[in-house]
Amino acid sequence: MKGARKGATVNENNFLYWMAVEDNKPVKFADLPHMMAIAMHPSDAALFDYAAARLNLDDEVPKAVRDGELAARNSAGMGGTHPRGAARYNSP
Repeated sequence: MKGARKGATVNENNFLYWMAVEDNKPVKFADLPHMMAIAMHPSDAALFDYAAARLNLDDEVPKAVRDGELAARNSAGMGGTHPRGAARYNSP
């Protein structure tokens, strides 16, 4: 998903990889590593690259939330709170 996309709300040209998600539509926390790995390696020919990225992102995304680099919000109030542990992976 490289390149500019009509309707995006950020300047994609500043980022090596990016993905478009619908405004006001929650994304399950557990889906983020897959979505991010696909954005980094969208080609079917890059399956091994996708797998390596996915494994790294499975570890790095929760660390980013814990370290305050990624804000996870609950879907009920879209506030700054987020579930912890296994509940995080089952919540939208």
